[in-house]
Amino acid sequence: MEASKVVGKFQKGQPVLVNEAEFSEMCEQMREYDATRESDLTMARSLLKTAEEGAKDLLPIVQKDESLRYGSFANACEEYVEARTFEHFLSHGTLMSLKELEFVDRSEYLGGLADLTGEIARYAVIRATKRDVVAVEHCKVRRLACLAFQLV
Repeated sequence: MEASKVVGKFQKGQPVLVNEAEFSEMCEQMREYDATRESDLTMARSLLKTAEEGAKDLLPIVQKDESLRYGSFANACEEYVEARTFEHFLSHGTLMSLKELEFVDRSEYLGGLADLTGEIARYAVIRATKRDVVAVEHCKVRRLACLAFQLV
């Protein structure tokens, strides 16, 4: 290996060698990953907004006849809660409150949170394969909070 391509660092008297080209390549891969992730999150937010607008358009009809709320509309609301709350969890690290999800009722909210535990677990597994201990611990705490409410 050429000396110009290797940077020497010392920790506790032991030399640590870093291949500059390899390190630069890793940095570029991380930038690409971040750009892709941001693009995916932007698309997901747009799709969630479209779903939210559709549900709000249906809400007056459902409010006129409450029997329409149960079934497909309620199931869609639960899926909406799960998706919106998962997106919020990834962006902010917290769960959304019922009040933040304007048109859903309590049972739809709780159903969405119950489903959210699976999404958090899947995300934790993905982060674990990348050795992201901090993200996995964050997921563990939030998943335990979600599971706790299921026991109540």
